[in-house]
Amino acid sequence: MAEIYQKLPPPVLGGLILILGDSGPLERKSEFILTNYGSSNVVRQLVRMIEEKQTSPEEILLVFDSFKAYDIVKPQSQISLVWSGPNLHGVPMRMTAQVIIDLIDNATTELFLSSFSFYNVKEIVDHLSIAINRGVSLSLLLETPQSSHYKIKNDPIAQLDRELINKAKIYIWPYKNRILEGDNQTGSLHAKFILQDKDKLFISSANLTQSALDRNIELGVIIGCHDVVEKFQDHLANLISENIIIRL
Repeated sequence: MAEIYQKLPPPVLGGLILILGDSGPLERKSEFILTNYGSSNVVRQLVRMIEEKQTSPEEILLVFDSFKAYDIVKPQSQISLVWSGPNLHGVPMRMTAQVIIDLIDNATTELFLSSFSFYNVKEIVDHLSIAINRGVSLSLLLETPQSSHYKIKNDPIAQLDRELINKAKIYIWPYKNRILEGDNQTGSLHAKFILQDKDKLFISSANLTQSALDRNIELGVIIGCHDVVEKFQDHLANLISENIIIRL
């Protein structure tokens, strides 16, 4: 029944629920379903199950309602909190450093990381090297002294080993792309995120620095909702294609 539910387009599903919930005779329901939706193999399979008494309209409605309720709750349950700072007993939140390492270690196809500051995190660099050696495509969006017009002093590229520099796609937001007309002020690349395999998006207040991971109070979320992650990935792709962020 789960497979049938997943294959039904929402308009067809809504129509079936209305017909099956009607108080008319079973034969009339089957006829009405086939007349309106009989071109679908899945619908014909469902009618056949009813006619052969493998299930009943009441049972189908109960199952469909359960799946609909799950679909509503599922996107909400795909958001979890991530924390850096004092660990309070009885409050279940994952720690930032471990979440970052888990996201890197569990990536199978690609990782896209961004951080304003990237400094003194050898353990994370080591895990990135392992990931790239097992075939994971790695992209990094980093703030450099030059691109920030020396708002920061530490060069994140110097934190990477030679293999990562050669194999990873390293992006910056160029200084020339930041100046607003009639305004001498420029923006900062302040987004901190990890995009894993087009499946998960981790957004955090924490930079990729030892202080942010070990000493600061930082808060983040992991988002597993496919629509949200896909929309963000499309946004990144547009930033690259429009040369707003460029590859070094």
